[in-house]
Amino acid sequence: MKKFAKVLLPLLVLLFSVSMTHSQSKAQGLQDIVGSKGSSAEYELKERGYVHIKTDKSSNEVYSYWWNNKNKKCVSYRLNDGRVKSIVNTLPADCKKSDSNKKGSNSNKNQDPVKVSDLDNWPAASAYDELRTRGFKKEKEYVGDGDKKRFFTVWYNRNTRQCIKTAEKNGKITEVVEKSDKCNK
Repeated sequence: MKKFAKVLLPLLVLLFSVSMTHSQSKAQGLQDIVGSKGSSAEYELKERGYVHIKTDKSSNEVYSYWWNNKNKKCVSYRLNDGRVKSIVNTLPADCKKSDSNKKGSNSNKNQDPVKVSDLDNWPAASAYDELRTRGFKKEKEYVGDGDKKRFFTVWYNRNTRQCIKTAEKNGKITEVVEKSDKCNK
């Protein structure tokens, strides 16, 4: 049994490290972003067709995940002290995508819905920038009647076919309606 464990353990370690290396390899064509400020990295990724999916924080580091629908590729950069320390390929699941989204699959299938409920109570300008980052385009704006006098904006995401509405009052998002029928689709 000990002999078997001596052979099996190194084999398992090798298998695990190979699979981790594949999913955590340096992101080709994005290494020029390493060393830049976080805001510059976000701008560059948007310019290259990536959409922000999520950000995770761990003590003094930030991990930001980005999806490129054209390439069906998920990448993540690690931010420390305001600068990008690394940018690597990650699994589609890290960007809330399944492996069935790879090239050659049914291209008519819509992407999974983008989360928007987290934008409630955000400063309006920041929320609008974030919606654009997540693939939404402004469809229309209007002012509500009544005592609330709120400013409404309707947004549409062509990739996910989501139509949403935000309500703003005094420069803050007061409501995010995740399913609106106000889009011109």
